Formats: sequence, structure tokens, C-alpha cells
Amino acid sequence: MPSPAGHLTEMDKKRVEKLIKFVGLDKPSPKEGNVAYKSASDMRVEKRMETAKIAREYKEIYKNLHDTAKPLFHTALKTIVKGTGLWSIWMHEMEDIPELKGILLNLLPGTRLEYFR
Repeated sequence: MPSPAGHLTEMDKKRVEKLIKFVGLDKPSPKEGNVAYKSASDMRVEKRMETAKIAREYKEIYKNLHDTAKPLFHTALKTIVKGTGLWSIWMHEMEDIPELKGILLNLLPGTRLEYFR
């Protein structure tokens, strides 16, 4: 389960906790194959898991690209991330690649850069 970063102020930690609850990140996914899973209308957890898997695959592709192909990848990444609407998942998966982290940090207007030291 996600939780606020340790370097945040207490007020910001409370805001993050409210956001986590608001968007349902605190809800565990029903176990696959049981009745609750089949009838679940809230499939956000599954969508996040699938997006994380895709992001990891793209990360591995990026690591193996020749430098001349990377600008094209950057453009595609922006389009994909905007299309999925799950920026934070992509950010988490790409955070150890500085150039991709930079692209993601500058992708959405209003992103508070000080939260991503």
C-alpha cells in the first residue's frame, strides 16, 4: 500500500493520506477467481497493476535502445502516459532513470517538483 514520503511535513502527510483514501489506493484488490473479484466494479487496483507491468516492460526496452532512438521513445512515452492517466505509476517505475524522470516531471503542468527530490 502506498504511504506518504518520510520527508513531508505533517500537514502534507495528512493531505497525501486523504488523497490515497480518496482515489482508493488503500483498497486491496479482491483475490482473483472468487465471487468478489467477479463482481467488483472497482477495478482500479488491477488497472494500476497492469500499468506498472507495462511501465516495467517499457523501461527494459528503453535500457536497450540505441541513443539515436531515445528521442522517439521520449515522445511515445509522453503520449502513453497522458493516455493512461496513471502518471504516478509511470513515475514510480521510471524514477531511477533521470532523463525519463525529468520528462515525466515536466509532463503535467502544475506538478510540484519539490516533492520529487
